Amino acid sequence: MGKKILLMFPPSIRNSYRMNSPPLGLIELGTYLEKNKINVQLLDFFSLVRRYNEKECIISDKKINLSFDKKIVSNYLFKDKNHKKISKQVNLLLNLIKHKNYSSIVFSISYHSQILSSFILAKELKKIANVKIIFGGQVISNFGLLLFNKFPFIDFIIKGDGKISLVQLLKNKNKKNYAKIGGLIYRKNNKIVENKIKSYKNIEFFHPKYDLLDLSLYYDEHKKLTIPYQISNLCPFNCSFCSYHVNNCLISKPFSIMIKDLKLIINKYNTNDIFFLDSTLNVSLKFLNEFCDSIIQNGVRIKWKALISISNLNVEVISKMKLAGCRFLFIGIESFSELTLKKMNKNIKINKVGRIIRACNKNKIKIIISLIAGFPNENIKELNKTIDFIKIYSKYIDILRIQRFSLDYNSTMFLNPKKFGFKILGCDVLNLILNKDFIKYRLLNNSLEETLKIKENSFKTLLRTSYKYNVKRNFFLSILVPFFIYKFILDHMNNDSPYNKTYDLVIYFIKKFINKFFGKDLFLY
Repeated sequence: MGKKILLMFPPSIRNSYRMNSPPLGLIELGTYLEKNKINVQLLDFFSLVRRYNEKECIISDKKINLSFDKKIVSNYLFKDKNHKKISKQVNLLLNLIKHKNYSSIVFSISYHSQILSSFILAKELKKIANVKIIFGGQVISNFGLLLFNKFPFIDFIIKGDGKISLVQLLKNKNKKNYAKIGGLIYRKNNKIVENKIKSYKNIEFFHPKYDLLDLSLYYDEHKKLTIPYQISNLCPFNCSFCSYHVNNCLISKPFSIMIKDLKLIINKYNTNDIFFLDSTLNVSLKFLNEFCDSIIQNGVRIKWKALISISNLNVEVISKMKLAGCRFLFIGIESFSELTLKKMNKNIKINKVGRIIRACNKNKIKIIISLIAGFPNENIKELNKTIDFIKIYSKYIDILRIQRFSLDYNSTMFLNPKKFGFKILGCDVLNLILNKDFIKYRLLNNSLEETLKIKENSFKTLLRTSYKYNVKRNFFLSILVPFFIYKFILDHMNNDSPYNKTYDLVIYFIKKFINKFFGKDLFLY
């Protein structure tokens, strides 16, 4: 048997929270390659680095930290100038990889915060090992051609659901057959070629082999293991700010296969905690009802969490969801202004939202509400509608998640800036790599500085509201976490600040104390 293929889920530069569960995309990819008799090994570098850092002292210089100054990264990636800070971190990472054992290394990238570590590792591995470098994943699918053009150390990029294409690429003995591989970006005669993503009618469904990874990495402090699962990658919505739908070949599993998989997970891995990773579990009300009926009628006893849309929900189905085991919902409402929601192309009626939130609370289903701050041209009047709604319904909401608006590449807004009242000033690839705002824009009636100030003021306003109704209503919690500390922590998390020992200490002790005595994570951002 020849050298192995390494499938890597790269480490992140981001300090913020991520659900501690195995990366499903990596597992499904590894399972499919094994089924096709490809010698493969999986590496969840994301969790491995986190575990490595947890074992080190909080203020230890041996901790892996992948946040670097913009100039240092620019010199390293574009001018081939090394820097002692990058060299030190790269050496720490390479010590965890037996890089000489592989013929190809595949980077499966799900988050923007993984791009920098992927590029630094890929460039270094290309120097010291004779390996093919392959990039894939949802984030890379969106920026593939843009990135491939600038970084010659990447041999291939695969867009869309890459399982079939990756097998075809790895088994391709005749290098002239690249043109037949769906979604592949490659070089031919010093020119870059981009193949169209293919749709496959006869999809083979298979049970993900979660034990391809060391599952001991994912047990929480209560010795519980949460297993991720996906029924469908369908998203029936087309939010103006989102580009998720752009590179997807739509796939959905029959519920009969889902039931078999869930029973196998319960028996094999001794857990009934499931996180459904569908971008929207309720692609329709009919789909959601059938999903719940399948679980209830087959006696599958699970406790699950999921991402869900308000649009295809009603009070009756929430009671059924509870019976089917629902415990936690992530809901992207983004605004409580119907005018702003209309601009976002979100089919949400505000009077319905209140009923749904109360129904979740009544059924003891915890909810996280996601809100966007600084949506272009949202005025104070519309912002106040969101604040007023929070004042009324905050007691039914477990966590308010506030995030600054960021213009998504290839989204409807990006393609039609004038319609949404702004002008695109340019795209900064280095900012994309550093997990900062990739696209610069300004409102048509404002300068860039004024645009940024408006967005920041909106963020601070919503943040104060979040603080007031998440923290201040608990007297002891408000003493422990005054607003300036709350904002300080969230600002650092959102901006991916460089390593700061004081910051690490503050984060560590406050989070541990709050989780232990109040049973909640205020910093789920």
